[in-house]
Amino acid sequence: GINARVHGSLTSRSTLVMAAGAAVSQLPLDQIASVTVSMVTPLAEQVKAVLGRSGAEAHPHTKLFCVALQSFRPTTPVAPDAQHPLVSMLGNFWPVVEQMFQKFATHDQIMQEVCHCLAAIVGLARTHAGPVVMPLLKLLVEGFRAAPRWKIVG
Repeated sequence: GINARVHGSLTSRSTLVMAAGAAVSQLPLDQIASVTVSMVTPLAEQVKAVLGRSGAEAHPHTKLFCVALQSFRPTTPVAPDAQHPLVSMLGNFWPVVEQMFQKFATHDQIMQEVCHCLAAIVGLARTHAGPVVMPLLKLLVEGFRAAPRWKIVG
């Protein structure tokens, strides 16, 4: 997997993660899901490790995780009756996404990034996104209850 502890600015690390995601996106569809899990798992583990910290301390880790999730853009069309690899990948990391919503509901920057990430995945998966729409709506409703003054759009 990609080691998110690469030295350099957060912007540089995000760029590296996006480039890796672009490369993975060129793989055949049946390989994308397993490779994305291998790539994103270390970043997800880092997010879990910072869940007890402040949003400011956790932000570099949550940002890289969100960048990774939305960096995969498969170039091969997905058959109408097949599961989209992005939906499959998101399913693998849904517990981490839920924990981010719970722990950082009042941290506008983290919430903006995670919501943008989820919107990007749903937008890319389009008609294949059905399995994640209801859980996503539930998270959003809970988030607005926890932080009614959310600023999730920049």
